[in-house]
Order: sequence, then C-alpha cells, then structure tokens
Amino acid sequence: MRTPTLFISHGSPMLAIEKSPARDFLIEYGKTLKKPRAIVIASAHFETSRPAVVGDAKPEMIYDFGGFPDALYQIVYPAPGDPVVATKVGGLLAEAGFAPAMMSQRGFDHGTWVPLSLLFPNADVPVVQVALQPHLGAEHHVKLGRALTSLKDEDILVIGSGNATHNLRAFFVTEQAIRAANELANASHFMRRMQLLPGCQPASQQLQRGAGFSSCEADPTTRLRRCRVQDT
Repeated sequence: MRTPTLFISHGSPMLAIEKSPARDFLIEYGKTLKKPRAIVIASAHFETSRPAVVGDAKPEMIYDFGGFPDALYQIVYPAPGDPVVATKVGGLLAEAGFAPAMMSQRGFDHGTWVPLSLLFPNADVPVVQVALQPHLGAEHHVKLGRALTSLKDEDILVIGSGNATHNLRAFFVTEQAIRAANELANASHFMRRMQLLPGCQPASQQLQRGAGFSSCEADPTTRLRRCRVQDT
C-alpha cells in the first residue's frame, strides 16, 4: 500500500497547546497513520529563492513568532533529520529539472513542529524539510510535488503544511483586502481542481497567523520575508 500524501492547515502556534477541534482532529488522525520510514514536509514558513532541501541530521528549533505564551517557547520536538533521504529528495528534484540547494543549520519552524507534535508526538520519525518558492506560482509547486511522487512507494510520508492562503498580514491591510479576496477566490478555484489529482488527502481547514523569519530579506510587496539560498 502506497503511503498517503497530506495537506494540513497547521493553524496558529497555539494549536500545539490550546484545546480546539482542529487540535483534536490532528491528534486522532495521527493515530490512524502507519508510522512511516521518514517524513518530507514543506512548511509555508520556509521560503527560498529556489528549491532547497534541509540535510541536517539533528535539526534544532525555530520559534518564528512573537507575543505568545512562554510555554510555546519551551516546546522541543526532537525528531531527527535524515541526510540520506534529504539527498534522495534533492536528486529527485534535480531529475525533474530543478536546481535544488542543500541547506544546513535550518531548524524546524512552527509550520513543521506544531502539526508533527500532534500527528507523531513520539518524535521518532526522521523529518526532512523542503522549501517553497511562492513567487514562482502554483504550477511550479505542482511540478515540484510531482517530482516527489515516487517517495510514496518508499514508505516516506510527504506533507504540505500551511493553508490555501497564508498571507494574513496583507489580507488585513485595508487597501489590499479586495486584492487579497480576489487572490483567495482564484486560489480556492485552483484547490478545487487540485482535489482531482490522485493521492492528495486534505486533512483540515483552519486559518493561521503569518510570521516572518530572522536573517531573511524583507519583501516590500507582501511585507513578509523571503529567505535566500546561495548558489552552490
């Protein structure tokens, strides 16, 4: 049986500690999943200028948010990385025509550790992170996802963590709200089309809060931040 592919809305970081229907759903859904050999996850909080894969054997934690209870900053999700799987992912992306970068010293952001701490609380499954490139659009990411299809046959769980829309900062700026609503409508149409693709299992729907990254370049258009990867 092939390993499924999941798309999960990870919500606010509070999802990790605050009781809610979405939190309960992820906990219970995780109990139905067979423990995979490894997890490859693309978080909406990991953006780069070109495809990138994290090859750390022991990823650290990133608390990429502010103004939340101290308890959130004490959480450690100690799952290991898997350099072998990371290298394989990089190879698949290269075969598909991408020029992926292998990154190091890039910890788990909350788009990774919040949902995984609920789905796999024992933190005993190796985790490999893959970056997104929002400026390259939907078709780019469809191609990127298809490049990883064979992982399903190797007992590797592929997860997309975010939401159909993820730029709430822009959404709540009055002069940009209409534009954001139009973009959301277009994105919703795209997501309905994507549900026709085989192997895609949307898990839950919940808006969440956006957050920037330290040591990343500010994007003057969206007022978010985009990480840059050095060419190798």
